[in-house]
Amino acid sequence: MDVRVTQLRGFLATDPTNINLACDLADALCAQAEYAQAEAVLRGLPDGETAPGLAFRLARIDLIHGRHAQAEAGYRGLIEHGHDNLAIRHDLAFAQLCQRHVDDAAATVEAGLARFEPAPALFVLKGRI
Repeated sequence: MDVRVTQLRGFLATDPTNINLACDLADALCAQAEYAQAEAVLRGLPDGETAPGLAFRLARIDLIHGRHAQAEAGYRGLIEHGHDNLAIRHDLAFAQLCQRHVDDAAATVEAGLARFEPAPALFVLKGRI
């Protein structure tokens, strides 16, 4: 196991409701492709936590696990609450594309391109649509 993961687990054990620590640990676990463990860490936080970073990571884990409808709902929720960035738009469009919601995915990409500086990731996704 990675030293950083071990350290973060120790820190989180002493402060189990710390969202930032949980997100850092989840990121470290994802970097090692330990997605189930990352999800367990995030879902282990108290119910009702709504931090945007937490919601984004949970949506991304849903996307990784092929839970495309849940991922889409998570990304839409972030946007509806005023949290919008290139990564959210990209992942939302990808979740839509994976569900064969091609028109929705195309609209999401176009909205992302209009709102943010042109990004290669969005152009690649646009090409796939």
